Amino acid sequence: MISLAIAAVLVGVVDVGSWLWWQGTSRTLETDASRGADRLLHGRLMTLPTTAQLSRRLALRSLATAPSSLVVGALGRISRHQKRWLWVDPNGFENAAVAAIGSQRMEVGLRELRGALLRDPTSARLHRLTALVLKRAGDEEDFLDHLAEAEAIAAAPTGDPRLELSEPVRAWVRLEALRRRLDRYPRRRASVAVELARELRDRGQTAAARDVLNAYARHPEVALEQARWHLEAGRFMVAESEALAIAEKLRYPTSLRVRAWTAVAEVRQLAGDPDGAVEAAREALRLGPDSAAPFVALAALAESRSAPDEALEHLRRAWGVAPTDVSVLLRFAAVAERTGHAHDARLALERAVQLAPDDPTLTVRLVVLHLRQGDYTDAAMRLSAALDRFPTDQRLLSQAERLRREVGEPRR
Repeated sequence: MISLAIAAVLVGVVDVGSWLWWQGTSRTLETDASRGADRLLHGRLMTLPTTAQLSRRLALRSLATAPSSLVVGALGRISRHQKRWLWVDPNGFENAAVAAIGSQRMEVGLRELRGALLRDPTSARLHRLTALVLKRAGDEEDFLDHLAEAEAIAAAPTGDPRLELSEPVRAWVRLEALRRRLDRYPRRRASVAVELARELRDRGQTAAARDVLNAYARHPEVALEQARWHLEAGRFMVAESEALAIAEKLRYPTSLRVRAWTAVAEVRQLAGDPDGAVEAAREALRLGPDSAAPFVALAALAESRSAPDEALEHLRRAWGVAPTDVSVLLRFAAVAERTGHAHDARLALERAVQLAPDDPTLTVRLVVLHLRQGDYTDAAMRLSAALDRFPTDQRLLSQAERLRREVGEPRR
């Protein structure tokens, strides 16, 4: 018993020592990355299991300013002890992969990444890192497979600024990711099916898009999407019937019924029934006063009556209840510019660009607004920043050429 007590005390002392050493190393990394990396590379306590556990907290960005040789050595040493004591954890394999890649040993890096993925196949970050290495290695097929897998696993599509993909490749990755997500997340099948159908339709694959919707038509969210497609095709009676069937079902979620009543309002407006449209929009607003959709519908009705100022106020309220909805911001910006509220339009577009930095079309819209208002300096700054990130985007290049013609700037 005494021996066991002594052993327990010793283990506790070692654990406390490891914790103190790691805290000191973390503080050193914050102030001097090179000295911190040196501690990781040569510190004796790095060999202990407790330190290996604590080292999982290490963020690679902490080593960003240290010399590459120190970083490679430190990560290599950390990974060896993590793999020794935490062999079921992907962290050690990921650190070993980064160390190998840093020393240009791509095959070793890929092997270590596969070891990490074996332990955590649901990590979008690991799949994306693997894709980057495969791209450098020239393995196009596996590169695309891992990139699509990363996008499928991620909560939302993300894009990677380190990868400049052609539009056909980007489209393939997007579609493949959605197809995989459809199988991987059963509880989200309805929303993913709608997203996939829209993507297919945007790519001109209308028949395939309809097949996707038909396969999941029992879900009310998908049925509502079908109603909207009927609306866009001018089949107003069918669209209203399908949207009403959802709007009037009390057992459906309130948010879905709000969207359905909004669709009914849109159908009635286009079908020449403004009173019925207002009635449906007010029902949507009654059910969902914190939803942007009813306000957007009321704004459309106001515009149809040639009341743009009223429409702008409805859209301002929509922006208030849904400040991160890019579609609302774009509608607001368009109406604000038409009504002479250029400053509001600019604020809305700037916010949209902040919310969706991976979409260069939003920057194009903001640049066009700057140019229409004669704000050439702001337009040039926006274009310069966007072209640094999207150097081959034709829409941005077109606006750069327009700016050059208007103000005599040299070609980029």
